[in-house]
Amino acid sequence: MPKLSERGFKFIIFIDDLSFEADDSSYKYLKSVLEGSAEAKPSNVIFYVTSNRRHIIAEKWEDRGDMSQRGEIHTMDQLNEKVSLSDRFGLKLTFLRPSPKEYIEIVKGIAAEKGIEADDRLIMAANAYELSAGGRSGRTAKHFMDSWLCGGEAK
Repeated sequence: MPKLSERGFKFIIFIDDLSFEADDSSYKYLKSVLEGSAEAKPSNVIFYVTSNRRHIIAEKWEDRGDMSQRGEIHTMDQLNEKVSLSDRFGLKLTFLRPSPKEYIEIVKGIAAEKGIEADDRLIMAANAYELSAGGRSGRTAKHFMDSWLCGGEAK
């Protein structure tokens, strides 16, 4: 990162969908970079990271198991170390499953953006699509509208 600090610009380092497996310890190097313990992070650099995991590092049930079986005396230290990477990022956004009404509002919003009237037929199809897609989400609403626009089975 020293080369970035010399540039006279501001930089966003964007890492999309970051996650680590439970037995992957390379996350420790990223923690060092973020904290500046390896070297000071330049003031013109910021990290933006997305992840589909709340804690970024996979946890297994045996991580919380009986200490005598695992051999780890300080089990909570190990768990806290894994969670500490996600704590390095100041803002956390959680997208909860929308209610049925919220899901339809999302569908209506996408339809309006596409210049489509959200009539009863579209709403009924959106509800049927949600059932077959395995749940309500903004992504499900988008996929429904993509299918609807392409004349797919959602119609």
